[in-house]
Amino acid sequence: MKPTIHYVDALPGAGKTYSLHQNLKTLEEPAIVATPTNLLSSEQHRDLAAIGVKSRVISQETGHDNCTQSLVRHCEEKRNSIAIINHNVAKSPLKQLPVNICSLTSSSLQSKSSFCEKR
Repeated sequence: MKPTIHYVDALPGAGKTYSLHQNLKTLEEPAIVATPTNLLSSEQHRDLAAIGVKSRVISQETGHDNCTQSLVRHCEEKRNSIAIINHNVAKSPLKQLPVNICSLTSSSLQSKSSFCEKR
């Protein structure tokens, strides 16, 4: 399966995170959420856990020496959790990742990121 990337350009507070969480609750296929920072990745992990969505933060802070390789392994093993990464990991070649890419992006990050929210 080829990765699906959707783009939403919205100001902070417009509901990007809420919409993403609602979609992830009903999504029946693997997905990746890309955030601008590791701190936001951790926040997303906690927020998703609070609504019953399994997720996993892939960062050096969570013990992954090579985040890109860990992400590829996560996808190859078809784990039943959402992978949460930062934009630096997301910038790696995505052709080999058979999942949807979701990212939390405000208009201020538009020029730095080609990743975006699902739906």
